[in-house]
Amino acid sequence: MQQQPPPAAARDIPATDVPLQPQGDTRAPAGTESLKKSFEDLAAAGDVEAATKAAYALRRTSAGSSYFTQTVPEILAGAYLHRAKTQFAAGQVDAALQTLKEGRVKFGRSPELRDLEVRYVDAATVYDRLRSAVTLNVTEMQRGLESLRAAEGGEYDIAAQMLAQTLADRVADQRAANRGAVADRLLEAGKQIFPSYGALLERGRPGVLTDAPVQVNEN
Repeated sequence: MQQQPPPAAARDIPATDVPLQPQGDTRAPAGTESLKKSFEDLAAAGDVEAATKAAYALRRTSAGSSYFTQTVPEILAGAYLHRAKTQFAAGQVDAALQTLKEGRVKFGRSPELRDLEVRYVDAATVYDRLRSAVTLNVTEMQRGLESLRAAEGGEYDIAAQMLAQTLADRVADQRAANRGAVADRLLEAGKQIFPSYGALLERGRPGVLTDAPVQVNEN
């Protein structure tokens, strides 16, 4: 049986030169429970930067506790997961991959960050094909989506809707460029590839896609 990597540790929290309180501020730090709640709320919202600063403040009051050495790194890794998932659902696939890359630099032993990065690399291949498409091979795309469905499991619908919106935006770009025949072919293929999102495919947003390829971490 393959051993799971150990959980992220407190030493994975990077050092910082950011002061815990403004210079000259002599007020006592907030109570530990209040700091914990603030930290957890920020992490749950995916606010990585603010959550990390809150973790530094917790180091002052809880550095020797199991909460700081075990729970804090896990929650911080979760903040990166939350941000990446939010970006991915919004079609910001390259940004989601960058967030996961940054999270892995700090919490490289987190299996959740590693697994999500692998899934999003696979999704990025489909995404890149759709956002630059002139023609689509329906059978090939359907096979790609079936593989993605197996990898994404219960989160597949999020990926499918994001990818359908990407194709809708590509169709809209072609119409805006007076390439109606290309847009019609893409739309017809899209309705076969994404049969549950026919209406969405008609509501593309011209000008929102970027031509830059998604940068994938090959390691």
